[in-house]
Amino acid sequence: MRVFIAGFDTETNTFAPIPTGRRAFAEGFVAHGNATQLPENYCSAQLNVWRRRAEERGWEVAESLCTFAEPGGTIVRAVYESFRDEILFDLRRAMPVDLVILALHGAMAAEGYDDCEGDLLGRIRAIVGAISPMPWCGMRLRWSPTRNIRMLTSRNAPTTSSASPPMRPSAKPVPSWPRSTAA
Repeated sequence: MRVFIAGFDTETNTFAPIPTGRRAFAEGFVAHGNATQLPENYCSAQLNVWRRRAEERGWEVAESLCTFAEPGGTIVRAVYESFRDEILFDLRRAMPVDLVILALHGAMAAEGYDDCEGDLLGRIRAIVGAISPMPWCGMRLRWSPTRNIRMLTSRNAPTTSSASPPMRPSAKPVPSWPRSTAA
């Protein structure tokens, strides 16, 4: 079994006047495929659990981008596209995969993209085709199902956690392992 993991997390407040750029992510956390090799933090906690559980089962793990920015304004288009494209590039390179697991916020918007998660998941679905289950997402309970139709139709096993306000890294809720993939 080959598992692909990544994380792209920020909460967009579209009414905020200051856009969220690359610096906001750099000040939060950015790891290019090595988040689970660094000290665990708020952003990487889920990826660490997923890697550990996959490796306990003898599964191979392909890790991509893990990034986080504090809540802010709409993400600068070039920043969103570069992070999205990094995940997609890494996924193509990791193919074939049996499972895609993503840590997403569920309330991301960028210039030209009202539904970043839906955009990302739709592109991932186009790469991996009909593997099952795909993708499995850990997501907070702040996303709008009416706005995020593409997000809902591009994934198989949505899960949520509720951490509002966000908690310290050691207390961040981590969704349970997807039961349908038990070895």
